[in-house]
Amino acid sequence: MLSVKGYAGTRLSDVAEYTEIQAPAIYYYFPSREDLIREVMCAGIADMSRHLQEVLDALPPETSPMAKGKWYVSELQKRMIDRCTRHSNLRNHWMLH
Repeated sequence: MLSVKGYAGTRLSDVAEYTEIQAPAIYYYFPSREDLIREVMCAGIADMSRHLQEVLDALPPETSPMAKGKWYVSELQKRMIDRCTRHSNLRNHWMLH
């Protein structure tokens, strides 16, 4: 929803409709749009952190700190590009329909 409508265009009632949850339930857990966005951002950051830690843990123990840093940045870039591409495809879908 945020990736399609952006911050300014997203209302909690839109989120409720999109998720098929009654609006009062959304307002109960997220009194404001800022609260909802904060939670979405925290969940995304936690997911990214878990993924990157898994990547680092899978590297051989003898991997140098410099090589680990390069892997970290490379995986971060891949993940960000993948998410941007998916959201761009969603945005295009919504604009066409």
